[in-house]
Amino acid sequence: MHPKNIIDNTDTSLDRMILESARRGVRDAVHGNWKPPAKDEGPAIGVFVTVNEETQLRGCIGFPEADNGIFYQTYLAAKYAATEDPRFPPLDEDELRKIDVEVTLLGPPKQIDPLEWKDFKRGLHGLMIRRGFYSGLLLPQVAEEHNFGWEEFLEETCIKAGLLPKSYLERDTKVYVFSGRVIRDH
Repeated sequence: MHPKNIIDNTDTSLDRMILESARRGVRDAVHGNWKPPAKDEGPAIGVFVTVNEETQLRGCIGFPEADNGIFYQTYLAAKYAATEDPRFPPLDEDELRKIDVEVTLLGPPKQIDPLEWKDFKRGLHGLMIRRGFYSGLLLPQVAEEHNFGWEEFLEETCIKAGLLPKSYLERDTKVYVFSGRVIRDH
């Protein structure tokens, strides 16, 4: 399956397999195991795994661009989201029954001119901003959850990158948009 097709996919069995890979990555991380799936032949696609505990963010890590198949990338992102997100302590055994897992599949990033691009759809498009060593990414659901408009989404992505809010206006700042599809555990 081509990476673009996986973003538009309606195959619930594939979604279940992707979620199971994420759940296994979280469980293995908490139990100190390392049993990733074989580097699969599935599409190499950007993926982020979000772990929520009782609706509160508990970890989110991923890869905007991937060089391994979807199941391997999902497992690895889940492992890191559960134990290595620097904003949170590692998940423990007691928390496993309280969490929900969410996987966001990312389409390929496309560089845009933020002042010219008019196709923004809240909940469908995510942003990535890069300038020198600084980089930040916000998933499509962030704009939807916080009801961000285009300019606010740009500013929040700059802040996530460690930049000033209006840095997207500077010539050496690169702005990328990508589409995303969320697969939820619940």
